[in-house]
Amino acid sequence: MGRRRRKKDDSGENLDRWLLTYADMITLLLALFIVMYSMSQIDAKRFGKMAEALNGILRGGHSVLDRYDEEQLKRGHGVLKLGDLRTIQEVVEKEFKEEGRSEDIITEITERGLVVHMVESALFKTGSAFLETRGKAALDMIADRLNEVPNHVRIEGHTDDRPINTDRFPSNWELSSTRATEVVRYLIDIHGVPP
Repeated sequence: MGRRRRKKDDSGENLDRWLLTYADMITLLLALFIVMYSMSQIDAKRFGKMAEALNGILRGGHSVLDRYDEEQLKRGHGVLKLGDLRTIQEVVEKEFKEEGRSEDIITEITERGLVVHMVESALFKTGSAFLETRGKAALDMIADRLNEVPNHVRIEGHTDDRPINTDRFPSNWELSSTRATEVVRYLIDIHGVPP
C-alpha cells in the first residue's frame, strides 16, 4: 500500500515575505557603509570642532557662527586660514615672476590647501632624479614659505609618460618616488624644514 501524499496547503499565505525584510536590511547596511566611507574622508580637527559645536547647540548653547567674528568667517577655519594661504600663494608667484620663472610654477588652492605644481624640467633632466641647480634655486624660493606655515607638507614626485627601464629605475614609479625623496632631502638638509 502506497503512502498518501498530503495535499498542498493552499491557505493563501505568502511564504516569501522574508525577502522584503532581507532587502530592507541590505539597503540599511549599504547606507551605513556609505556614511562610514564619507566620514573617513574628513579632517579630524574639523570633525572635532563640528562635534563640539553641535554638542553645545544640543545642550542649549549658541549657534556655531556666534563664536566667530565676520573677519574670521571670510578667512576660513583650517589650521592655516584661507586668507593666509592666498597670501603665501601670491608671495610665491611674485618671487617666481621677479626671477623670470613664472612658467616653472603653477599654484592653486584646493580642498587639500595650497598646491604648488613645479614643472618637471624646472627640477630634473629627463629620466634623471638628480636635482639640477635651477631646481635647487626654485626650491630655495619655496623653502622660506614652508618654514612659515604650521601645516603638513606633502611632496609628490611625477614623471612624464615616456616609459623608463634602467638598472636604477625599472619603471616610472621608481623614478617619481626617487625624485620626491630628493626634494624632501634637500628641503630637510639645506633649509631645515621639519621632517
